Amino acid sequence: MLKGIGKVAWEETKCFFFNSRLIIVAFELILFCETLLVQVKELCQASDMKVSFFEPYLLICTGAMYFLAIPIVFMILLSAFPSKRSYNYFSLIRISRLQWLLGELLFLFLSAVSYMLILGLSLTIYMGKYIQFDNKWSPYMLIFHRDFPDLYEMNGNCFLDSEMMTHGNPMSVFAHSVLLMLLMLLVVSLIQMTFALLKKRYLGMLLTVGLTLASALSAYGSSPLKWIFPMPHADFAAHFNGFRAAKNMAIETSYLYFFVLLTVFLIIDFILVKKTDMEV
Repeated sequence: MLKGIGKVAWEETKCFFFNSRLIIVAFELILFCETLLVQVKELCQASDMKVSFFEPYLLICTGAMYFLAIPIVFMILLSAFPSKRSYNYFSLIRISRLQWLLGELLFLFLSAVSYMLILGLSLTIYMGKYIQFDNKWSPYMLIFHRDFPDLYEMNGNCFLDSEMMTHGNPMSVFAHSVLLMLLMLLVVSLIQMTFALLKKRYLGMLLTVGLTLASALSAYGSSPLKWIFPMPHADFAAHFNGFRAAKNMAIETSYLYFFVLLTVFLIIDFILVKKTDMEV
């Protein structure tokens, strides 16, 4: 059984990494680095300060356009998922439908983790010598505004918000930010899987993109209805009301939110895979 699951996951992984769509990730990184992090590097050079290992990714999370790009690019990478290498009659005569589904789920998990790892490592490498490896907020984030007030005023988007920095150390904030985004990527992946089993692949793609865009727009509103959408739950800073102890939403509730969604779609997919005619 494990061999069959591994074969399905491997075939999908090859399609994921040896695909022309992967160049979109390079353009995404160029966007992150050449429109935001290049300014951070210049400010670090001017001030002779460094940023923490965890801060480049968190800086991306504070920008609406950058934060939105992470799930959108991942959905584009999965636009051909499940691939024809696994989603066809000839592969299924060698393995069961359950093995096929478990293999696809394994691939979704590995692809989401790999994607986030590529982003995180690339941002760190780009910052190069301006990275310090410790678990505390960097002097760049804490005292730059005191020593260089004019530069700080002109480059406010190059610094973390108080919502990020006052509710945990860099490692814990980073861990929550990455885990919540991973959960969101898995949710949109399962939506894509569900619609593929319903033979509505492109409708599923449109729905997930639309849901993500609607989530992003709702994330910056004050209505509690925004927590119906996944994007605010993936945003660590959105859970807090500035630097005060009062919370807009408990982090634990967001984990529960994603757990419920994942469970619902997993149940639906396990039901659909038994009923779907996979020969067409």
